Amino acid sequence: MKATVKELAGIAGRATLGALDLCQSAVLQAALAGGRLSVDVARRVPTLLPKDLDARYRSALDEIRADLEGLPAEALRVDVAALVSSWGKVLGGAASPADRRAVDGLLRAFQVKALHGAERFTAPGAFPVAPTPRTLVHRSGTLELYRYRRPGEPVTPKGAPPVLIVYSIINRSYVLDLMEGYSFVRQLLDDGLDVWIVEWGAATRGDRETTLDRWLLTDLPSCLDAIEKVTGAPRVSLLGHCMGGVFASAFAALSPDRIDRLLTLTTPFTVAEGGLVSLLTDPRLFPVDALVDGFGLMPGKLIRLTFLLLKPWYEAMRWRAFLDNVANDRGLDLFFAADTWVNDNPDLHGEVFRAFVKTVYFEDRLRNRAMRAGERTVDLGNVTCPVLNVAAQKDWVVPPRSAAVAAEAFRSHDYRYLEVEGFHVSLFFDPRLRGRWAELAAFLHETRSDQVPKKRPKAKRKTAPARPVRRAAG
Repeated sequence: MKATVKELAGIAGRATLGALDLCQSAVLQAALAGGRLSVDVARRVPTLLPKDLDARYRSALDEIRADLEGLPAEALRVDVAALVSSWGKVLGGAASPADRRAVDGLLRAFQVKALHGAERFTAPGAFPVAPTPRTLVHRSGTLELYRYRRPGEPVTPKGAPPVLIVYSIINRSYVLDLMEGYSFVRQLLDDGLDVWIVEWGAATRGDRETTLDRWLLTDLPSCLDAIEKVTGAPRVSLLGHCMGGVFASAFAALSPDRIDRLLTLTTPFTVAEGGLVSLLTDPRLFPVDALVDGFGLMPGKLIRLTFLLLKPWYEAMRWRAFLDNVANDRGLDLFFAADTWVNDNPDLHGEVFRAFVKTVYFEDRLRNRAMRAGERTVDLGNVTCPVLNVAAQKDWVVPPRSAAVAAEAFRSHDYRYLEVEGFHVSLFFDPRLRGRWAELAAFLHETRSDQVPKKRPKAKRKTAPARPVRRAAG
């Protein structure tokens, strides 16, 4: 009995994707088994590490073990039946548009990885991001100040409360304005806020002039001057993410009379007490001076690849997410937007990165109100405005405890702490957390009250909507 061309094509497609599935399964299972074995072996190897470093080493292994053991059985497995069918139909000449999208998407992904790096699924610049229009208003040093506006509106309505976003120096700020339908910036605009953002500018090798002191004492104050000149508002609210939350908090401590409210998102106010980040940021293991002096800056791609190698199973899970959505245009759009952002890794200003690492991780000065900016002390106890400090429950980059310790440093009469579901940037990617956006915008919109209550209850972790933790003068 002779097989038709379509039948042969179907057999070839099934064989190819079946081999891919088998290979994928074998590799991933071997990786997981190897990971678990590595942890087991490492825990049995006697160390000559100092006691405190040995404890961090073991806590890092515990974190890896917990991650691996916590993965559900299906986390790294992909059902390739639909792809097998699409591949066969394409080879047999009977493919639907959805079949062609699936096969073309898979082939393009392999092409991108061959040309631009194994960590990528979409080529640099190929997918449109950052849809919300904005205008450059001010420059100071390397820093640039932009003002967003709603599409179709030439200007921002008068009287809208100004909010200045102070983003991290790792990756790009457009994670806050990722794509249509996934823009936290658009949410803030739609809720009637006047949204501004600082961009730190391109890092250059050997630049010793761009420092954290300059940003805190010169460049950020000049941005507030520019905002006041345009809007007439003498105070602005600050929204800081990750390292940007450190910068925003420090600036609020230095200029408390100019800040209306402070919102920090997954911000490290101290080094993690355990886990991988705690181990890798130990001054005996992290050669920040050698890196900055050697490269003349901190390579952004080095940070990206370090995180990738620390937990490679997350990269394998991205493969599953891609293949699950390869024929789903809307799902693939979000995947490509996220992939574009996670692999857009600008270099970091060397002296700023050095100062951050030493101040927060090595010396724990921010939490202890001993950070310095020029001749001034950065005391978070000087922050008098309402503060909302948000952490993510599964964040291993900034574990919740690293954010929660801010309660010990801030003396604001209206301090609140909120834990949300998810990981470090889930708040911007996960559709299930979209409801939190309006909650955060509402905090920035609240009318400020400087009335001092009589009691100071202890701050508690919450997963429900944040409630104020009232504080008496300290």
